[in-house]
Amino acid sequence: MTKGSTILDGISGYPAWLSVARTSQLCHRQLSAVLEPLALEVAHYEVLVNVARDEGLSQQVLARRLLVAKSNVSALLTVLERRALIVRSKDLTDARLRLISLTPEGRELAEEAMRRHHRIIEPMLGALTAEEAETIRLAMHKVAAVLEPQFASPEGEEIEAGMV
Repeated sequence: MTKGSTILDGISGYPAWLSVARTSQLCHRQLSAVLEPLALEVAHYEVLVNVARDEGLSQQVLARRLLVAKSNVSALLTVLERRALIVRSKDLTDARLRLISLTPEGRELAEEAMRRHHRIIEPMLGALTAEEAETIRLAMHKVAAVLEPQFASPEGEEIEAGMV
């Protein structure tokens, strides 16, 4: 290794990885900034968006989508429940399951947060051609396919896409 280099510099795809990681961090910071006036953290927003997309999903499914432990989802849901943004109810066919739904206030807040998120995504993707955006999507899909098996559920179920 030369002065100023690390073992990581020897990885041929490291500059690409670094670019993806940096862009992800920038997106997270920008999303955090636009959600702050709504008193929402990104993790809470991810819950609201997933429930808005799939009203009545279970805590277990939500945990798989967000790639977090069920206990982490439970803590996130408790905060949202205290703010009267979601409700948890028992599944009529399986009392062990808790199903999550948005309250009218939760839906309204989720929609405003999604509008703010949209205002971030539009100019960011506007810097790319449709072909460039598709190339990135396909490349990230390949990378995700390598990483996702590490997070498979004990039941062997596949991870469902659910990030915002």
